[in-house]
Amino acid sequence: MSITTMLTLMVSSMLIYAAPLIFTSIGGVFSERGGVVNVGLEGIMVMGAFSGVVFNLEFAQDLGALTPWLALLVGGLVGAIFSLIHAVATVHFRADHVVSGTVLNLMAPALAVFLVKVLYNKGQTDNLTQTFGRFDFILVPRPAARIMIEVLLFIFKPFNVKNFADCSKKWQTFFLI
Repeated sequence: MSITTMLTLMVSSMLIYAAPLIFTSIGGVFSERGGVVNVGLEGIMVMGAFSGVVFNLEFAQDLGALTPWLALLVGGLVGAIFSLIHAVATVHFRADHVVSGTVLNLMAPALAVFLVKVLYNKGQTDNLTQTFGRFDFILVPRPAARIMIEVLLFIFKPFNVKNFADCSKKWQTFFLI
């Protein structure tokens, strides 16, 4: 396997799994620009993900292949509704932004576990045996990742793997001894 293929696979996987965190950080930037310290972004993300999974489990038989996309919209809507708790607490009741966000972060996972126990009568995953649908990510990010890798290889053209290995060995001998 060549280094280009390996880096392409690695970057495409990173883009797939990092997308929720990237979108969450963009939301954090927007809230910071608006003057609100939104520490509760993780809690909002947990509630959105939880509601998306529950929607997918409940409506997968009825909606078929459309279910994951609708679950994405439901998760975003529930996240927006859950963020209203933070907005009302900080704007209307003048609560501290950090305290309100911390409450969201502490409340969301506990609420998700509680609702799983209420909805499925068990906190274990053996009741959740349905498939969640399938997103086909194979063709979407790889061309973009390949272009990014080729641009990076063009920028660092004089840099080669042998020089990197030599620098790595020197760094290890310098810091580990």
